[in-house]
Amino acid sequence: MAKPALLSEVPFGAWLVYSPRGASEVAARSRNLTYWIKQDKIPEGSTEPTSRQLARELRARIGGTGLDDFLNPEVALVPVPRSSLTKRGSLWPPARLCDALVAEGLGRVVVPCLDRTAPMRRSAGSPPGTRPSPLEHERSMQVTDRVTLADAPAITLVDDVVTKGSQLLSAASLVHDAFPRAVIRGFAFVRTLGLVTDIARVIEPCVGTIRLVGSGAVRTP
Repeated sequence: MAKPALLSEVPFGAWLVYSPRGASEVAARSRNLTYWIKQDKIPEGSTEPTSRQLARELRARIGGTGLDDFLNPEVALVPVPRSSLTKRGSLWPPARLCDALVAEGLGRVVVPCLDRTAPMRRSAGSPPGTRPSPLEHERSMQVTDRVTLADAPAITLVDDVVTKGSQLLSAASLVHDAFPRAVIRGFAFVRTLGLVTDIARVIEPCVGTIRLVGSGAVRTP
C-alpha cells in the first residue's frame, strides 16, 4: 500500500525546554531531566517514575497554557514509536508518558496504533543535514489498528522530545490518513532549543506548528 501524502503542517505543543549546549545550571538541569524522561527514571528520594511526576505537575499547571486543547479527558493519545524497532518488554518512553497523562485525566485512552517497521537513525546527535526527513520517518512506520480510533474526534500524538518535528509530522500524516475525521495534534514533553546559547527556565509551555518545508520539517517555536 502506498504511503499517504505528508501533511503540510500539524499543530504541536510542548511543556519543557532542553538546552543541549547551555553552560548554566538551568541548562544542565534541563539535560538531566530530559535523560530522566527518556529513561523514565525514579528520582532519588521518590517512589514514582519521572513520567508520573511530570504528568501530575502538568495537570496542575496546564490552565492558561493552551495545552488543554492537546491534553484533556476527551482526547485519545497515540505514543510515537522509538527510532529502533520495538522489542517486547523494552522501555517505550512515549507510551509511559501517555499512561501517566491518562492517569491524571489528560487523556481518555492510550492506543499504541503506530509501529516502526524499519529502524531509523536518531535525530539527537545527528549532524545538520543528516537527520531523518519526514518522508524517511513516514516510510519506516505504519498504522497497525484502524478500528479502535475510528470514531475518535481528537487524537494527540505524544513524544518525549521534539527536535525539528520530522517524526511528529510524519506520524501525524499516517494517523490522519487512517482517521481522517479526527483532529490530529502533536505533543512533546520537551522541545529542544539547539540554537539557543542558554535558557533561563526549564518549564516553558508553548503551542505552535510543525510545517513541511521542502523535504524537511520546520518547528515554530
